[in-house]
Amino acid sequence: MDRLKRLFLGEELLSLSKKQKIAWLLGIILMIVCMVCLELYLDRTLESQTDSDVASELVLARLLSEEGRIITPNWYYSTELRVVNTNLVFAPLFRIFQDWHTIKLVGIVILHLILILSAYVLCRAARIASFFPAVGLMLILPFSYDYYFVVLRFPYYVPHLVMTLLIFSLAVSFSETQGHTWKRALLLFFDAALAFSSGLGGVRQLAICLLPFFLAVLIPALHKKVSLTDGFGGSGERWNQYLLAACVCLAAAGIGCVLNSAVLQKQYHFKAWELSFTSLDTTRLYDVLYGFLKSFGYIEGKLEARVLLHNAAAALLLLSFLFIMIQGIRTGWKKSSAFFFFSTFTVLSIAIFALLYAFTDMSYGSWYNVPIVFLAAPLIAMGLRYLDYSRGFKAAVLALWCVLTVSTGFEFLNN
Repeated sequence: MDRLKRLFLGEELLSLSKKQKIAWLLGIILMIVCMVCLELYLDRTLESQTDSDVASELVLARLLSEEGRIITPNWYYSTELRVVNTNLVFAPLFRIFQDWHTIKLVGIVILHLILILSAYVLCRAARIASFFPAVGLMLILPFSYDYYFVVLRFPYYVPHLVMTLLIFSLAVSFSETQGHTWKRALLLFFDAALAFSSGLGGVRQLAICLLPFFLAVLIPALHKKVSLTDGFGGSGERWNQYLLAACVCLAAAGIGCVLNSAVLQKQYHFKAWELSFTSLDTTRLYDVLYGFLKSFGYIEGKLEARVLLHNAAAALLLLSFLFIMIQGIRTGWKKSSAFFFFSTFTVLSIAIFALLYAFTDMSYGSWYNVPIVFLAAPLIAMGLRYLDYSRGFKAAVLALWCVLTVSTGFEFLNN
């Protein structure tokens, strides 16, 4: 029994005081209640919220179920091949249920649960498991329209978010585990397998996850002011392990991308991204940066008092996120290697994403930011855990997220 507790809960949760354990359990209960309320809301409104994109995802899943395939040549995919994607959840459900509403709802619930469990894996790896209820609540509640439409209403982006969480989590676990050669080998193998699977879908995950993670590990070694040896407990070995994990995952994702372009694209049909490189377009750069504000909950075109409060909360939350991210880069390495690398990884993801759209003519929508914006949830939790700030500051950051969630929910009900 003790081994099972350590396996699923970890030393951090087991070491909490009685009051802290009660607070953690209450947080878990609140998270479950909120998730149930979300799914009940979706159950009542799914039909009215179903559009052509949702319908096509379900039609594809049914086709895959009938053919017994993961990917089919009898479908014209949009923007990318869906290899490891929502089809792995929805297609099997067509063999169990006949009602499309049931299939849609059950599939959404399963993908939301996978997202929450992936967040728990990251919290365990980064030693912030005591903050898991807060992270889970942040991920399961609609803090912005963009997040709601591509993660909660229908989980288009959940596979990408899960890949990011698990790839980083396994890399941290691999780098932080001492001894246990077989365990570390398994962690690295599964990490590489996930990276390879993400690469099979195209360059998206490589650009927003694998490349930023690799640079996040590599760049600090070239920065003389960051004393990695001192910051990592008197030994550079842990940094070497992070570098190994990042290199292996980047290589595995690269192999997946090569297989995608050299083999899969010749056998299957999809509308590829159409882009060409251009000189710096400041208007597009502004659109991307403004899109990040929208993805954090900013609402356009209304001057009502509630909306003004909502937008002020969105702006303050974005500033808090940026502040914690910068502090994580500046001093995080003294507190936690995971916090430092996650902060560096996040800022590089934002930079690569913004530059990609600023120097190309790729089509852009603010919801494209979601695979990066969602990183705010675990990063804020790491900041609250490792940065030495007052309880008032920590409570204020969580309160801002609550204001956004409640206000966004009211906006949905009002519409």
